[in-house]
Amino acid sequence: MSAPYINFHTHHIPDFSVETDYFDTHISIVNLDYSDVIDPNIPNTYYSIGIHPWSTVCATDAPNCFDEVIEEIRKKLPMKSILCVGESGFDALRGANSDIQRKLFLSQIRLSEKMHKPLIIHCVKMLSETLELYKSVHPTQPWIIHGYRNKAEQAKQLMQHGIYLSFGTKFNEASMHEAWEANKMWLETDASEHTIEEVYQTASDCLQVPVETIKEKLYQQFTQLIEQ
Repeated sequence: MSAPYINFHTHHIPDFSVETDYFDTHISIVNLDYSDVIDPNIPNTYYSIGIHPWSTVCATDAPNCFDEVIEEIRKKLPMKSILCVGESGFDALRGANSDIQRKLFLSQIRLSEKMHKPLIIHCVKMLSETLELYKSVHPTQPWIIHGYRNKAEQAKQLMQHGIYLSFGTKFNEASMHEAWEANKMWLETDASEHTIEEVYQTASDCLQVPVETIKEKLYQQFTQLIEQ
């Protein structure tokens, strides 16, 4: 039997009422807001919950407004269907100032470590800051930077410290090659309307590796991830 497609980061919940065959061949990690209702009964569907850097802007006027949010995330994380914390991280173009973003990022790093769940990271123009934070906190849980588009030199530096990179439809080809060879690659659709099949085919064309080979490798990685 062929390995399933792994969509490591998506904002679209598959519709179980009309796509029942889909769940035999696909595994998804759906990113939700902490307040969203989580349905644990959708087959092969997992979730990540956290505070997106864009949402930190309201903390500018109310610095303590996220205390209850962090607590709400903590209460939900024991659910088996919640596989990851996030997406969290830094964004130099949107959200609150970097100090507030850092504080909320650290809160979610602590949740990731305490609950033994990987951390999905949103990072825009702050890769150096993200890597420095990684080196300062020495996390034991995997970090995955989603939607990676930067150059291979930065990719190698991140992966040398154990950070995974997830790629969508837009990416740096050399970076994808580096991630594939380092066994640090994931694939995703994010918020786009592209299918995960399209993303895998694009990766296959870039890597000159059959789609089935990519599916097998990422499924093995995923199995190791959920069994950690």
